[in-house]
Amino acid sequence: VIYTFFDDLDNINDESKDQNRRKLRKRTSSRDRDILEAWKNAWSAMGYIPRVLTMEDARSHPDFDTFSKTLDAKVPLGTNKEYDKACYLRWLAMAASGGFLLSDFDTVPLTGPQ
Repeated sequence: VIYTFFDDLDNINDESKDQNRRKLRKRTSSRDRDILEAWKNAWSAMGYIPRVLTMEDARSHPDFDTFSKTLDAKVPLGTNKEYDKACYLRWLAMAASGGFLLSDFDTVPLTGPQ
């Protein structure tokens, strides 16, 4: 099994009045979904079972609330806070799933399992 993490940041409440930012998010989300589908196909073709972890998987970890609050309070997140936070929370999703092998969804295999 190969895991990746995908959080549709387009579903986050965007209070920005900047319409260009909202349009960019929509285009990015659509492009990300296409890349995610290609990721699944590439790993499947090499004999892996692809599984996409989500924020729901991260929330199922018993330390989610504590970890999330610590990120908000003590970790300097960049200008794209939702994305930066998701980069940390994906590790909780992985721990909660009991998974072993994690890949970014824009990384594809060159060979099958040995």
